[in-house]
Amino acid sequence: LDPLSVIRPLATTYNWDSNRDVPIEDAIGSSGWTAEAGTITPADASFGTSVSFVAWTATAAVRVTNQLLQDSLAVNMGTYLEAVLGRRFAILLENAYANGDGSSKPAGVIPNAGTTDTTHDIAGGTAFTDIVPDDIIDTVFKLSPQYRSRGRWLFSDAMLKVIRQLKT
Repeated sequence: LDPLSVIRPLATTYNWDSNRDVPIEDAIGSSGWTAEAGTITPADASFGTSVSFVAWTATAAVRVTNQLLQDSLAVNMGTYLEAVLGRRFAILLENAYANGDGSSKPAGVIPNAGTTDTTHDIAGGTAFTDIVPDDIIDTVFKLSPQYRSRGRWLFSDAMLKVIRQLKT
């Protein structure tokens, strides 16, 4: 699936057979400097929020007769079917990772970001068809440095076209 996907290689995936609620830290705890042999004051983390991980099953089926499997001298039918089903799953998963609504499929990054495919706003509320190069720079620097250095841009082909056509 990975060679056919854009988002899957960037995502962390887990496999399990049932739903899980995982507690997450509500706020980043504090830290500080302590003199040698000084007293350390513990700061307890608060885990009042949880994230629900829901297990979904992606499925696809192909009917193939035994005769077709046996008569396929020129093509290894098993390898061919693996490729066909792999493409089907890649398209299915890629769409769910991007646009999924969480109903019998993963919740996608676009709906969870509170945006839609044609009205995503760059920093300052500029529609993507009206952006200028400074809007992209402003958006990058609205992120904390730790996110800027390891973050990834995900956008549609229409957005890529707009960015590539920017002139200065």
